[in-house]
Amino acid sequence: MSWILNVFDKLGLTERENKNRVVEVHINDLQDWIKIRTEDIVYQFQLEEAQINYVNSLKDKRWALECKLDEWDQKIVQLGLGSTNTEDISRLFRNTRRFLELLTFSDKVLIKDLLELNSRLDLALEELQKALEASTFSYNYSFILSKEEKETDINPLLKEIVDTRRLKDEFEDRIISSGYSKMENIRRKAFRLDELREKIKILTESLAMKREKLKIVEDRKMEKERELVLLQDNSGFSLLRNVATKKQLHSREMEELNNQINAWITKIKPALKQFQEVYPGNKLVKDYLERSTDTFYTDEGMAILSLIKSLKQSLDENKILLNAASVESFLSAFHQQEELSKLHREYQRLKTEIKKSEIPPTVTRDLSFKLEEAKYRLDHFSKQFDKMEEEVNSVEEELRKTDVSLKGELDLFQNLVKIALGKEMMVKV
Repeated sequence: MSWILNVFDKLGLTERENKNRVVEVHINDLQDWIKIRTEDIVYQFQLEEAQINYVNSLKDKRWALECKLDEWDQKIVQLGLGSTNTEDISRLFRNTRRFLELLTFSDKVLIKDLLELNSRLDLALEELQKALEASTFSYNYSFILSKEEKETDINPLLKEIVDTRRLKDEFEDRIISSGYSKMENIRRKAFRLDELREKIKILTESLAMKREKLKIVEDRKMEKERELVLLQDNSGFSLLRNVATKKQLHSREMEELNNQINAWITKIKPALKQFQEVYPGNKLVKDYLERSTDTFYTDEGMAILSLIKSLKQSLDENKILLNAASVESFLSAFHQQEELSKLHREYQRLKTEIKKSEIPPTVTRDLSFKLEEAKYRLDHFSKQFDKMEEEVNSVEEELRKTDVSLKGELDLFQNLVKIALGKEMMVKV
């Protein structure tokens, strides 16, 4: 046993017990610790010898049973039994040969390979026994037995099945009693710990790269924000903002002016319509009926004032007839002619101001292009930042969950060691 302790010492894996008798092993050394513990069990319980003997026994069992199957097939032919009588027996023998294919081994066989084989053997032996019980060979088999075999009075195939199961059970019992199976369970748990640690490593590296990229994008975003602020503080853009403000003001004033003009013309429309019937060729009447505000704005000579006087005269001479409400509305407009002149002067003033506030199209296009380009670049980096920030948050969350899983698996691993080996263990991370 001294060689094992020497190996432990060289690897720094000699079990260290603290004052509470808790074995401490670093997580990086777990696989080596398990490997040496397993090799210790293999050495103590001579499992390599048991493994070799088991494999050789299974090889012998295959060879012996294949020889018997050949003999039994030959006897069936020699006895001249009809195919109808032997069909299910032949099928059973074929199934047996397929079962024997499981007993094929490579040059290097590991204990864990044999344990996996045993799992398959369990199912295969059970299926083969069921096939035997369902066949006529389960009771009609004496015709192929030798004189010595007839004295035993046991089904020869069933005997081979029972012997194979016994070999398997004996090997498994030896493995279980040695504690090797417990170490296999511990090894699989340790492998799960390695998987989680590797995942944490990958996620940590990924998170570092994503954070670095996020910082670069954030710097670019802030740079574009500063550029946009500088552009907006530029005198040219200040002019644009002033013009935009004036345009909004002029737009509201023009809307109010339109409303007043429309309200005034609405009062005289009933009279205009009847006047058009009396004088259908009057273009001014037609224009005021169809395009009230536009006609008023282009009526620089204020012909509307002469027109309203003609309407009043026609009304007085009963050439046009209106109901009482329309007459009242018309007279209200008629007495507001001076107000109409003020509205026209207001329009002229507003038109002049709008013209004065206009910027040459070339200047506007240039400034607008620079502003839109700056906004586009800022929007581009803002979207990149949001996307990468979401990726960083996602990786952080996955890393957190994986870390929680690792801690949970560590607790399970330490409990498993305590139950399986009777040792209190603390795995240091």
